[in-house]
Amino acid sequence: MPKLSVILLVMTLVVGTYASCPSVTYMQNFDANRFTGVWYEIQAQPNSLNPVKTCNKSVYNLMSSGFSVTTTGLMYGGIPTQSSVTLTFTANPAKMITSRVMGVRPPYEVLDTDYNTYACTHSCIHKVFTYDYVFIFSRGRTLNQAHIDHCRSLFAQYQSSSQNLHRLVNTRQEGCPN
Repeated sequence: MPKLSVILLVMTLVVGTYASCPSVTYMQNFDANRFTGVWYEIQAQPNSLNPVKTCNKSVYNLMSSGFSVTTTGLMYGGIPTQSSVTLTFTANPAKMITSRVMGVRPPYEVLDTDYNTYACTHSCIHKVFTYDYVFIFSRGRTLNQAHIDHCRSLFAQYQSSSQNLHRLVNTRQEGCPN
């Protein structure tokens, strides 16, 4: 029994917390038309739900109810992969709901973007544990430090997300095939 308790404690620390999802402020006057196109992941936390580990490139295509998003890149070992998801608009278009990820429909929330350079996004699921993720995207494979710092300062405003800042890592975008 003590071994089981230790295993459960370690799993909680690695994959989730007991805290609830933070209440975030979505981008005001979000323009879905301007958000379409190619976005490259610059920083994110390690995430077992996303098969793309490096060279993460997402193409957002606007539909009447949201976006269809196709993400390409490389899995561990350099194996090419592709995944697709649908993001459905809610009453606030800066908050969308994903079609499905491992049987759940997490939100996809745009906290800020200038549409031409960077995007700061957030997603959080609260079931038994809370899985809180933040992402920094760029229109190119690199992003200047000022924009990265801007996104990080937004994330730091939210208790659960700010705890994840130390887990943000650079997504490798060098030597990519696409």
